[in-house]
Amino acid sequence: MPMICCDLPSLASDLVVFLEDTMGCGVSAVQRQQAAEKVARDTETLKELRTLVNPDASNGEQALPTKKKALTAELERLEAVLDEKPAVIVITTLAGRTVVELQGSVNLYVSDLEKAVAAAEEFDLLKMEVGLFFNDARLASSQRLREVGFVPEQHADVTVMMKEKKRSPQLDQALFHLAWRGGSAEKVQHMLDEGAAADGYTYADGDRAIHVTAGRGCADVVKALIEGGADVNCPGVYGLTPLQRCSHRPTTYWKGWYPEIQEMIKEQQERDSAHKRCEEAAKKRGEAKPTPSLEAPIGEGI
Repeated sequence: MPMICCDLPSLASDLVVFLEDTMGCGVSAVQRQQAAEKVARDTETLKELRTLVNPDASNGEQALPTKKKALTAELERLEAVLDEKPAVIVITTLAGRTVVELQGSVNLYVSDLEKAVAAAEEFDLLKMEVGLFFNDARLASSQRLREVGFVPEQHADVTVMMKEKKRSPQLDQALFHLAWRGGSAEKVQHMLDEGAAADGYTYADGDRAIHVTAGRGCADVVKALIEGGADVNCPGVYGLTPLQRCSHRPTTYWKGWYPEIQEMIKEQQERDSAHKRCEEAAKKRGEAKPTPSLEAPIGEGI
């Protein structure tokens, strides 16, 4: 189930305007107004959207408001329109060498392009730093392409800079202990920017930073670690993955059930699966490089 953002009314309205302005898809002023009114009908609707799906204590079933279902369907429909008209993206080095050329939806994340570069150049993103630049601005891994100016059916030229990451075991260990002590997302992000690896340190029991933060409900820190390349499928203490760690009923040790983090991890798993399918398809065709078409993230809201 897609994770719903808190400011859905304005996002949905902005997306309708985006469709009209950039694609000429025939969204009239009346339709635009109706779409805006539909998602911002009243304060009660927004309250429902801001409430994450909560598990029922008796049978584990999830109560999903009808309005939330309808809104999610509408947002998915609008995103599907964008997916139908992919952009052509050419990624080159400063010297003008083409690293990879692909077709991709503007709903893709910048991190998807970084993975495509890593696959084409056959290196590990944990060991190499990839910087992507579009319209003279560096792109953040967590941004969607449409958020940084990419439009459907556009021919977009992107510049890539690559350099080897400087590894510091001491810095990696410090990042783990910072996360374990409940450090803020800002401090964790600062250490990642300084060169700490999100998965660089594994504690004696098998836990990494993402395990302890997912289990304690530190959503902002989990987000920073995922964007920093943390493996969301890695088993930790007792063989539990980060998803399992945030999916426990509250006990003295296991801190509880965190739907927001569950959705975050599931979304990353879906992106990883989509990328893996692309690579496997390329291998079956006998290609040395990944497929020239990337899938948009599966099952995601706006």
